[in-house]
Amino acid sequence: MNAQDKSEGIEFLPMSLNEAKTFAASTQKLIFIDCYTTWCGPCKWMSANIFTNDTVAQFYNRNFLCLKMDMEKGEGKSIARKYKVKAYPTLLFLDQDGNIQERFVGASRTTMDYIDLGLLAMNPFENLRGHQISYESGAKSNEFLASYLEKLSNAGMATETVLDSLYGSWTDSDFTDSSNFKLYSKYDQSIDSKAFKYVLSNYKWYKSNFGDKADTYLQTRILWNHNLAVRRKDKAQLTAINEIMKMLPETKKGEMQWLMEDSELRRVEDPKPYIKHAIKGAKDYSWDNAELLNSMAWYIYKNSKNEDDLNAGLEMSNRSIVLSESPAFLDTKSSLLFELGRKDEAISNQQKAVELAKKNKDDVKSYQETLEFFKNKK
Repeated sequence: MNAQDKSEGIEFLPMSLNEAKTFAASTQKLIFIDCYTTWCGPCKWMSANIFTNDTVAQFYNRNFLCLKMDMEKGEGKSIARKYKVKAYPTLLFLDQDGNIQERFVGASRTTMDYIDLGLLAMNPFENLRGHQISYESGAKSNEFLASYLEKLSNAGMATETVLDSLYGSWTDSDFTDSSNFKLYSKYDQSIDSKAFKYVLSNYKWYKSNFGDKADTYLQTRILWNHNLAVRRKDKAQLTAINEIMKMLPETKKGEMQWLMEDSELRRVEDPKPYIKHAIKGAKDYSWDNAELLNSMAWYIYKNSKNEDDLNAGLEMSNRSIVLSESPAFLDTKSSLLFELGRKDEAISNQQKAVELAKKNKDDVKSYQETLEFFKNKK
């Protein structure tokens, strides 16, 4: 067996980036960098479950010079600044001159995705760098720009410039085209873009033709930008959002106001105002939002011992499972049941969470540990 085909995980080389660049020049290999932090959960999962996989390890050891760097220590800090790494994990593929050939943010649970990503990185026509070169050379077809947007999104890079190029050639019929609506729904989070302003100004048409998707489009962008403005204390952006709120249909204003208060109250140290807010508005404003219901139920579990609060959280949890059963949602329900003293029900429900996680090929460790805790707790 070739040394590069040993199944002991990816061999991360103990060298600096400059040393790797020199080595890359002589081997004609790309440099792969796992950009991580010590507190990043997905980074830890990927290291334990993907980088130790025989197939992945053999492929990466054979085709790349592999480095693993903490973005908050040593050389990692300068790499984070140079390549604008702000989300973790970020996977970088660089050439011998340090140019990005491919970049991906996140930790896929599918092993073959990492093989596909590596193959893509080595394809100069289809990788991120190839798309950048084509764009700079004048490629502007809708098909190409859609492909480039996907690249940029996966890489955690800004899409505004490419979107502006796309919108610049569009007429009304392009904005209302269903495939284009899907495209800017996926890649455009701005409330200042031509697409957002067009949808807002023509809400009745979008609601009539796209139904709840029109509401979701406006809602997610308003909330995302509101949360960002609150964190940054951006008064100008908050004023702009208030003006947008005035343009919403009356039937949507109450819901949007409640959702914005939801994000603000979560930042308050005292959990009581948020719990009161969640219980009061759940059925009116989030009864069909499984993720939000589960999030509120979990918050109540973590922050209240009051029986009425816990029962309200359990009702939210049950509703989230009806909408979308998942191991995480079942885990929330189990925790609430256990806190309410319903141990046997908690154990039975947590066993469902473990089995569903196994079926989905998810990481079962945390669910199994919770199950054992329930069983052993006197």
